[in-house]
Amino acid sequence: MTGEFLYRVGNSKGEGDEWGLFAQGVIPLGTQLFAVGRYEFFDPRGALPGMHLWVAGFAFRPLSPLVIRAEYNLAHGNSARVPQGFSASVALLF
Repeated sequence: MTGEFLYRVGNSKGEGDEWGLFAQGVIPLGTQLFAVGRYEFFDPRGALPGMHLWVAGFAFRPLSPLVIRAEYNLAHGNSARVPQGFSASVALLF
């Protein structure tokens, strides 16, 4: 389980403070396959409402530096900023 919290103090020109967080859990399903679940929240403190994002997916690591991910995003609130549905990615970690 990992997570992060952030808080940004707005400036004197009328920008409000912003804050957000995420929590992520990873469960190994084998030596190379992992189930991933994540929750994110961001509150921009402006004209836009806060955004909740739930992500569920799988990460496959065929080689040590290579990760192939497939996940589904489900947003609530200010969902126009985040595309919903399936996505996939390939990452080279070094």
